[in-house]
Amino acid sequence: MERKIFLTLILVMFSTLLNAQRLGRFTMSKFAADGKSGIAYPMQKSFFAKLPTDTIPSYARGDTTFYFIYLWLPLPVKELGLQLISPIPEYASANKGDYQAEDYHDSLKKARNYFDPLLIAVRVPNINSPEEIFIKGNNISLRLMGRNDNSPEVVAQPSMMKKNSLLRIGVNEIDTAYAPAGLYTISFASTDNKKPEGTFVLQVGVTEVVPGLKIFRRQDELSESY
Repeated sequence: MERKIFLTLILVMFSTLLNAQRLGRFTMSKFAADGKSGIAYPMQKSFFAKLPTDTIPSYARGDTTFYFIYLWLPLPVKELGLQLISPIPEYASANKGDYQAEDYHDSLKKARNYFDPLLIAVRVPNINSPEEIFIKGNNISLRLMGRNDNSPEVVAQPSMMKKNSLLRIGVNEIDTAYAPAGLYTISFASTDNKKPEGTFVLQVGVTEVVPGLKIFRRQDELSESY
């Protein structure tokens, strides 16, 4: 009897640790879902990668290294959701329509290296097509749309701490404005001011299906189909 109780406790603990790193459904806010909870974004894209890397552009600000990718949103949406999870759970892999960095492969998940992410979303308002960012360079204006460090809504890290990041841009309890169309820069860093190290998946979700939505790092990726 005691052996059965012991084995049951072990199974419960194992299940708890496993569920702590499940990706789960990427859901919109209740403000975007007509007051309902747990409604998944009808269109989602994920980017699987590892850090450090030379395949994702980066810049330094003091002692902190920021990596960034671009998001092209051709049409305004009721809500744009951004979620960064580190590490990537062992059972999670890129699906059709997702993106995967060239130096990332699923075997890296076994090391379970991860970092405490800071997620920042900036919109570039004077860009009319995604190609323009590579033409204008630094001759652009920027508008901060949001930043997040620790979100209680995102799955816990292996430490069991809720330190992954989530941003929602668009409607909320005091504003009915949609997330504007255009080019977004999504930056991420480690909150300890060190170079981030570990696997991660960045998820993008929108409340409407938007043809032409793109995640990209380089100009040549704009001609690729996902």
